[in-house]
Amino acid sequence: MNAKKRSCYYTNADSILNKRNELLFNISNSNPDIVCITEILPKNSLLPIHESDIQLEGYGCHSNINTESCHRGVLIYTKKNPTKPTLAISSRNPFR
Repeated sequence: MNAKKRSCYYTNADSILNKRNELLFNISNSNPDIVCITEILPKNSLLPIHESDIQLEGYGCHSNINTESCHRGVLIYTKKNPTKPTLAISSRNPFR
């Protein structure tokens, strides 16, 4: 079986806007299928972060920054066009 494994990149940002360039560099080098980032919002800020501020080309963006229960925020990027894994299926039926 020759299946592609999914790759995931995780980091705690402690404010995504301050670390955006570092994040883009790391993602371009590792090319992960899934990116998970915690604490995307700054501890103290008067200006809100908008969905347009956190978009990443080639990835779908899922976050909780616009919810009432959000404190520091979680952000998950998923590749829009991931390579589909291959699945080998045997023609032998072991249950016969």
